[in-house]
Amino acid sequence: MSKSDKFDKVPRGINPAAVRVIKARGEKIVLVEDGLLPRTSELFSGYPFAGGSIDVDITAWCRSRLLLGGTERLVSALENLEVSHTAQACWHVIDADDGQLESEVDRVLLYATCLRDHKAAERMLFEMRDRVGMTDARSFNALISRMVAEGFSTMCKSPDEAFERGYRRVREMTSIAGDFFTAQTWIVAGSPADAEVRTADAIIREALDEADEDRAETMVGTLPGIVVVPRLPASVTLHRKELQRAWTGIDGNRIPLVAKGDVVTARESLVARWPHAAEIVDVILGDLAATETVRFRPTCIVGEPGSGKTALCKAIAEAVGIPVEVMPLGGVADASLMGTSAQWSSARESVPLQLIRRSGCANPAMVWDEVEKVSTSSHLGCPLDALLPMLERTQSKRVRDPALEVECDLSMVSHFATANTLEGIPSPLRDRMRILQMPNPEWRHLGALTENIMCDLMLQRGLDGRWTTPLAQDEMEIIRQAWPGGSLRQLTRIVETLVDGREVLWGRA
Repeated sequence: MSKSDKFDKVPRGINPAAVRVIKARGEKIVLVEDGLLPRTSELFSGYPFAGGSIDVDITAWCRSRLLLGGTERLVSALENLEVSHTAQACWHVIDADDGQLESEVDRVLLYATCLRDHKAAERMLFEMRDRVGMTDARSFNALISRMVAEGFSTMCKSPDEAFERGYRRVREMTSIAGDFFTAQTWIVAGSPADAEVRTADAIIREALDEADEDRAETMVGTLPGIVVVPRLPASVTLHRKELQRAWTGIDGNRIPLVAKGDVVTARESLVARWPHAAEIVDVILGDLAATETVRFRPTCIVGEPGSGKTALCKAIAEAVGIPVEVMPLGGVADASLMGTSAQWSSARESVPLQLIRRSGCANPAMVWDEVEKVSTSSHLGCPLDALLPMLERTQSKRVRDPALEVECDLSMVSHFATANTLEGIPSPLRDRMRILQMPNPEWRHLGALTENIMCDLMLQRGLDGRWTTPLAQDEMEIIRQAWPGGSLRQLTRIVETLVDGREVLWGRA
């Protein structure tokens, strides 16, 4: 009997419509895996990328979309994405769109999400859930869309991986519901003696077997999560209800953790961009040597203004795949960053807790910028005093949030701080953080640094790096004469001035 004949004769108890949907999907997926470019709607239904590769899919889609033309800015962004398969290049395409891409914007957002961009993942998941909520819950296509959305609630590398992950979750929920309804029917029927009865030992053994199977299939890059916020009690005030509504489905449930992934590749990319800070990169990434979960020791990087401290901290977090937020502390004179009281109508959670809620990740990173410039006044609460419990592993497991009025587990949050000097940093904070000195760039690093700055400028201006001429010898000589060393911010301004001069000359030609 052929496979087709087998599907034509559906046994009793099997829904024929479901068989047709699954069969059609399987046939189309084979073509996509062979290189056919899937439609955007098909990607959001869990189809794989063309050829099973996001790189193949991006290149093929960009080429097909460029045939339709567009504004100069959009065409330039698409050409850049065609050769630079990065989340940043995806955002340039989205920013350059003025309505020409229409629904294809969702495809670019999907690319950025699968390239581990947490901002894109948050936006895409919100739109997917909103879209799924308006579909007919009784259709098979709606069920598939819901499974994909469920899978994307944690970072996935491809839509078909999201489908498989969501399938397992929905299957588990359906299994639990089936067990409940079966038991209910059995009880209502008077517990007939011939009903199949499973002992408690058997149920536990089956649950453990399923857990082992799921653990083996868990996506690379994520680990079982932790309960960050316990189940919130019902509130009577309108504002408290609004605050708690944001945690619906999150409180009392485990939030995923991000695993360390390929640390060697992360180090190579970081050292290539910050060659003068290789030792700092090695020390910080060394925290991941004996753990599978990303969590860095509280670290304060001290260095001269403009030396790239903040950018380096942010890049380290992004390189290992965890969401990160930079919070400037210069001039901050109260402890509101660590949460405000529920008694106020403007109550809000601590900044780390807000980041966890937005990103759906239990181990993000915070970069506390310019900690030496924060006000030490205790009139409205000192932010550094409020930060101290979060830096101690034992204390951070039970940090009481003043807005939610519950103890939260913030033990997996990584904390970085930057400062121009250690003067002004309270000793309790210094005692809790590893202090690293940011070295100044040397002349031998100039080539790599200027190349990186040029790439950034091209991306910011929506230009295609393939058509950008590298800095000439006379231009490098100008940089050597104008740049005293030390400040990357100043070096960036010098390179930017040279690029602006080029554009002026080209305009006259």
